[in-house]
Amino acid sequence: MPLALQAAIEEIAANIEIPSIRTAHSELSEAYRRGEGSHFRNKDQTIAYLLARMPATYAAVFKALLDLRERLPEWTCKTLLDLGAGPGTASWAASEIFPLQTVHLFEKSFSILSLGRKLAAYSETPALKSASWSEQDLTRPFELPKADLAILSYVLAETDCTDLIQKLILQGTTLLIVEPGTPKGFSTILALRKKIVEWGAYIAAPCPHQGECPMSSWCHFPARVERTKIHKILKEGSMGYEDEKFSYLAVTPFAPPPLEGRLVEKPLKLSGHVKLTLCTKEGTCEQRTISRKQKELYRQARDAEWSSPWM
Repeated sequence: MPLALQAAIEEIAANIEIPSIRTAHSELSEAYRRGEGSHFRNKDQTIAYLLARMPATYAAVFKALLDLRERLPEWTCKTLLDLGAGPGTASWAASEIFPLQTVHLFEKSFSILSLGRKLAAYSETPALKSASWSEQDLTRPFELPKADLAILSYVLAETDCTDLIQKLILQGTTLLIVEPGTPKGFSTILALRKKIVEWGAYIAAPCPHQGECPMSSWCHFPARVERTKIHKILKEGSMGYEDEKFSYLAVTPFAPPPLEGRLVEKPLKLSGHVKLTLCTKEGTCEQRTISRKQKELYRQARDAEWSSPWM
């Protein structure tokens, strides 16, 4: 995460009591695994979210935004809608990738909205520092500003945004939806994907095609999260990192450049060959083995990671 955001979180979490925050983190983790989203019942849970869940959410959104930028090299985002923004995690990620000029954040919880404003005051990005924050329930009608990009990050587990998503698509807004990389999270993405294609929008990522999903399991990807000292304590882990698994969908009002495929599992890199699992432009899920004899393809395969596009 940006150093400014880390500094803001550290200041807010100063003088915390580790046992109470660890308990709060366990409560949030259980709710997350049950697919209940983030509902903070007290200050300890809020701080536990900032210390443990916000870095993971940031990493997932940041990775999805990088994939979107890679798929649309001629497109950029200057105006952002962060819907169900929480403390502004997605906006912080977008501000690191795109030359944002205007940011509108919508969040139904006034206490979380206030916390987001406090964090944004630390930002070195003028658009985020001066962003517009609105207290808003996404299931109720409201005025949607025109924007280049709208992000719904870890929102759909607790809020039905189908009508809102359709409205965004009809307005010609590029859209990024990010959900937990669980069977439930992916099923939410998959149900929306079918409707989005029917509404006339295009899938830019991760799918290299517009047909039905060929995956026999749930489609998800990893985002590396660097653990802080307090993060290790809360997670009761010794490793300096963890991987946040997420599912996502990037949608555009225009056809994206063609893509041969995308790696939907971790590549198996062996001596003299690499085994890949690809979702292809033909709408199939295929196993491919690339040998050292296929020089250019082999170099691409050796450099490829889970979620990499296949050219």
